[in-house]
Amino acid sequence: MKTAIDRAGVLIEADKAVEDRAVCAYCGDLVALRRRRLMGGGWVAYWRHPNNSNLSCPGRSRRVISKTKKKNTAASPQRLVK
Repeated sequence: MKTAIDRAGVLIEADKAVEDRAVCAYCGDLVALRRRRLMGGGWVAYWRHPNNSNLSCPGRSRRVISKTKKKNTAASPQRLVK
């Protein structure tokens, strides 16, 4: 991702001059600033979610969609009645 939200709530672009941590502009989860060296000798900066964090975020370039059904963990009416 190229944009995230800093501590002040301002939308910022990934760059070497910004803080290393921010909040994802799409899902509100924590993201870290990463840098990658280009073949031509330059650098590119981008925001990245921690490993396996919020796999369904719409801001991810390759979203991971689970092929197994997740168990419904919502409170059912039977659990609420004593």
